[in-house]
Amino acid sequence: MSKKKYIIISACIVVFALVYFSIISPIYENYKDATNVKNFTEDKENVFVNTFYGLFKINKVNNEISQVKKINNYIHKTVADKNYEKWVITYYDTLYSFKNEQKVTKYHPPFKINKNQYFNEWMNIKIDQIGTKWILVKTDFTEDPRDPLLSLWTYELYSYDSFGNWKKYPFPEKIIGGEPDMFVDEYDNIIFLVTNMHKKVNNNVTEITSSYKLLFLENYGAPGDLGEINSFRNREWSQLDFPSRDFSLNNSFTDKKHNIWITGSSNGNYNIYRLQDTDFINYAVSKEIKALDSDTNGKVWIATEDGIEILNEKNSLIPKKEILKMFIDSNNKKWIEERRNGIECYDGKEWKSYDFEIFKYVVKDFFNNLF
Repeated sequence: MSKKKYIIISACIVVFALVYFSIISPIYENYKDATNVKNFTEDKENVFVNTFYGLFKINKVNNEISQVKKINNYIHKTVADKNYEKWVITYYDTLYSFKNEQKVTKYHPPFKINKNQYFNEWMNIKIDQIGTKWILVKTDFTEDPRDPLLSLWTYELYSYDSFGNWKKYPFPEKIIGGEPDMFVDEYDNIIFLVTNMHKKVNNNVTEITSSYKLLFLENYGAPGDLGEINSFRNREWSQLDFPSRDFSLNNSFTDKKHNIWITGSSNGNYNIYRLQDTDFINYAVSKEIKALDSDTNGKVWIATEDGIEILNEKNSLIPKKEILKMFIDSNNKKWIEERRNGIECYDGKEWKSYDFEIFKYVVKDFFNNLF
């Protein structure tokens, strides 16, 4: 072998080793540790699993797994409307929709969201009862040089209605802390659970605390007439303070009846609240809730370190450990992401595991982009 060929082969080996150990190997290890599910949704035929590595679907009849390939991997959330149209937001200013993934439609707002596109992140999407899509966007960032924990995020809310109209609703305040959780209630109010962080210095010791409140973008049109598009609807912001200042948020979700549930801990005790009008109803729980969802009968299922069970109902435990996400479909099957085993489903009798072979897609996409 000539010296030149030896140098070329050696260089290729070194490059491959660097790529493998710096990129491929960490991805593989992360895949083994978790599938990294963003959320689940469904239509009549399929359950869709939105992961960091792309959007996948599982056929409800034959359990076949396939990937929705016309949507890129930077997906933040996928939801389905009443007509089973799937709506997908990516991290940066793109809204997709499809009924059949062979025909995917892209939508872009007609206005520039932010000059600094680095912070233009589409964070969440909800659909109200008349079909309007509501999109939460992180638009700007103001860093606190004294303490990065107290940096300010700016959010805006965008709506896209059934007539193709976009509208912008500036968020009423800057947020110190994490991304607001976003809900739509039974009156089509848009509700945000906001975490605000506070800094207090005592004897040169800095203490960071958090407080919570609900921000409402209230509907003043015709809330009882949900079958009609009300173009005259006016909306304004209002707020509701959270019942406990010592509360540390863990999970939140909206059940099938549009009730809002919030879980976390306060003074070492675990709590779960249901928002009823402007009151918080407290339910006693003894363990940290990892995930929760409701079935078609209105029962709330909670996932703890022991498995999943019905809230406040004895002898309902289905053992399963290290649950990260949970989704209950229209047939009351329980879909979970478990830390070590990925996606699993409980049909009322037994668990079934699904191998997404995500590593194969990640490596293929990496080399396609590389060359």
